Amino acid sequence: AAPDTTAGAVLWTGSVLKVFTSASAALRTYTLPAAAAYADRGIIIYVVAGTNHVNVQPASGAALVLAGTLLTANHYVQAGTSAAGNFICFVSDGTNWVSLGSSGTWADAAGP
Repeated sequence: AAPDTTAGAVLWTGSVLKVFTSASAALRTYTLPAAAAYADRGIIIYVVAGTNHVNVQPASGAALVLAGTLLTANHYVQAGTSAAGNFICFVSDGTNWVSLGSSGTWADAAGP
């Protein structure tokens, strides 16, 4: 698939959404929908190119779980470097979006 160069809110109907993103021209921020409405669905964000940051944030007031740690509400996960091949996978447990694995450095960051 062609890289997503728009970012923004992401919604889907299938069980897994795959986002191939390019952060070459600018920072890319993806906002996940409410976890309760997406229970048992997953998202994979894969960086195909770029040197700018890629951010993944929860819906307003919600929280993410990164590497087993529940982040503060409205914090987001940021790729430390957006080198090609970096990726992160999240699945909704019905309450939070939980990271299942990643490549590269993804860290807790304060809400934008």
